[in-house]
Amino acid sequence: MRFISLFSRLYYRSFRSLSVPLFFKKNLNSATKKSSLGVLFLGSSGTFAYNSNKVDWYPFSISEQIKETLSMFNELSDMAYRRVKRDLKTPEGSLLLALVGMNAVVYLAWKIPSFVPFLSRHFTCSLSTVKGGRVHTLLTCNFSHAGFFHLFSNMFLLMHFGSDVCRIITPERFFVLYLAGGLSSSLTSLLSKYLLRGDALSLGASGSVMAIMFMYAMLFPNRDIYFFGYPLKAKDACVIWALLDATGLLGNFGRIDFAAHLGGAAFGLAYYEYKKRDIAKDYQQRKTTRLWYTNDIHGLELETRKRPRTSVDRESSNIWSQVRSTFHRWYELDGLQLAQLCLSFSGFE
Repeated sequence: MRFISLFSRLYYRSFRSLSVPLFFKKNLNSATKKSSLGVLFLGSSGTFAYNSNKVDWYPFSISEQIKETLSMFNELSDMAYRRVKRDLKTPEGSLLLALVGMNAVVYLAWKIPSFVPFLSRHFTCSLSTVKGGRVHTLLTCNFSHAGFFHLFSNMFLLMHFGSDVCRIITPERFFVLYLAGGLSSSLTSLLSKYLLRGDALSLGASGSVMAIMFMYAMLFPNRDIYFFGYPLKAKDACVIWALLDATGLLGNFGRIDFAAHLGGAAFGLAYYEYKKRDIAKDYQQRKTTRLWYTNDIHGLELETRKRPRTSVDRESSNIWSQVRSTFHRWYELDGLQLAQLCLSFSGFE
């Protein structure tokens, strides 16, 4: 029972906002905010809900839950459609969607049996492929994924963290960050395989995504992100992530290429240190020309001077000053003078 309580607490903290329509009725939200809730479906007439103290029976049917779940997915799909439609109008969004599209196309190509031999030779990286002269696999392996969850998780993180990073550092630098971060992760992966005397195939955009995540943490170190359901500062979350990858590399756990993650993260940090002055200068210029900007970039030394006033600002200021003076004059008139003024405007003098 302790294991169930621990699992339900982790699940509730991590996914409560997304799972409320799936597992809970709306009138149960206030009752479940202070408890660890796990849910077991036992029939169409009702549901058993387990919390840390007891097991309760709630008489709401699975059909109602399915209806609310479908409604939630419709809202999410509409939101995603609006996001894509909006991003296509900006160079930053277009670049991100193009990268997602390229990864998705390669993933779908893996599902075609006739393409598998070609993809195995040219879209996976190992010591043997590089020794065989296929050096291009150091880059192409970053667009190849082993499964849908592998693809989805990387593309979700790319869109989530890459959106702000791309706006700050410009799409050109972001594209360099993505490719060079992937190249750095591939080289680090090969080095670890050489030292550990292994030659497993590597693929996936995790190295590129790690470079973007660490660039995000350097630009926005004080922003909160959720790490397994718990809010942490971006810089702290990335440190913990790097420590987990280092532990996995030293312990040789699972089939995850931890060295590639660390290589991408290291490049993200190095690229930030090398380019932060240029990024700050370009961003300051775009800020003074009224392009998109935010005020919580604590990782850049930005000037605090005010944006110079343009002719549009001066013209707008003059118009508003005239409007204010007119209202002041009307406010000072008494009732008889105001009536005479209204009659003069209407032509009944």
